[in-house]
Amino acid sequence: SDQLADLKAGDAEALARRFLAAIPEDVAVAYFLRAGDDALVRFLATSDGVQAEVLSFPKLMDDLGGDDLPAAVAHYRALVASPEAIHDAERAELGRAWYDALLGDAAPLPGREHLLIVPDGALAFLPFETLRTPRGRYLVEEGLVSYAPSLAVAALTASPRQPKEGDRRSLLALGDAEYLEEPLNERLTTLDARVLEQAQRRHGRTRGLVLAADPTGLETGSWADLPGTRREVVQITKLVPDAHALLGSEVTEAKVKEMSASGDLARYRYLHFATHGLALPEVPELSSLVLSQTDAMGDEDGFLTMAEIAELDIDAELVVLSACDTGLGKLYAGEGVVGLTQAFFIAGAREVAVSLWQVSDESTAALMVDAYRRLEGDAQGFGWALARAKRAFIARGDDWARPYYWAPFVHYAGPRR
Repeated sequence: SDQLADLKAGDAEALARRFLAAIPEDVAVAYFLRAGDDALVRFLATSDGVQAEVLSFPKLMDDLGGDDLPAAVAHYRALVASPEAIHDAERAELGRAWYDALLGDAAPLPGREHLLIVPDGALAFLPFETLRTPRGRYLVEEGLVSYAPSLAVAALTASPRQPKEGDRRSLLALGDAEYLEEPLNERLTTLDARVLEQAQRRHGRTRGLVLAADPTGLETGSWADLPGTRREVVQITKLVPDAHALLGSEVTEAKVKEMSASGDLARYRYLHFATHGLALPEVPELSSLVLSQTDAMGDEDGFLTMAEIAELDIDAELVVLSACDTGLGKLYAGEGVVGLTQAFFIAGAREVAVSLWQVSDESTAALMVDAYRRLEGDAQGFGWALARAKRAFIARGDDWARPYYWAPFVHYAGPRR
């Protein structure tokens, strides 16, 4: 976090030089910057230099059929976040329109296997992997797509860092949290009163809850058990040597904080949370991973909030948040999305994988297990392993080939040599 603060305090030119120096030959960086009300500027950086292109905002909206960028992104994201076949044609048509509008004339892209997106504003919520290339393929089928919330974070994650001294272990995976069977609105009393007045429950066997503006108030219900998370954690820990699992009643806020205080949490290269997620875009500091909530949890409330995550002591090459909406948050100029992703970067993660919408418990378990299976046999890292797992879903040709099942998870990391 001190490194991140130093980068933010530095001048823009020095930051740009440091960032560009870290770009390998096979990487292209697309950095989008909103310029006033009528233009979006795209900077395309490679090891050969930087190109800038002004994208006419009125033309973008004509091509995409939206009134403004957030509305256009929200409409497209709603389509790809739906598993319904009825939307297939419109998904494909808009996916191609988005590709043409944002990347279609980006000449340096061919021949580069890794596209790093540094989005601005609402583009942070656009799943670029789902865009359709001129060959009719998803962008993820053409190479690796990863993200950085800002140039400062991209520069920080691209910098090599020595792990802390002491014994290192490979993976800590947490899943199958336990929940009391009582009304959800009673379990949320520890959250800020502001959000209780505007809460809305999304039902179904998914891994999350979104609280948004809604005058109807909070519906009753309880956190659902997630059997897929146990299968996911058990199988992942079998795939990764020297891995450790926390399951059921062990998946507590107190346990995570205790491991952080003792230094045990910082021993792990990978941290994997398969839990419910709670997204509060308007109050991002209260967005949470929802851990076990039982009579035995003591003084803790079971919500590991953004603020609490930022205080953890971790030294992880990778953190995976296998839960709903963990990539959502509040947008700030120059900062990107402020939410759980940024909290884990502050805590010490070099890479973070998060989700952009409500995810299916069953298919998410299958996707994550496949990604870790590929990670163990591939030295290119988790980003590539996840991309190849997504391609395998697409190749299935069944319902799980739709973006709803494979596209919610995005990978945040800087370019690496």
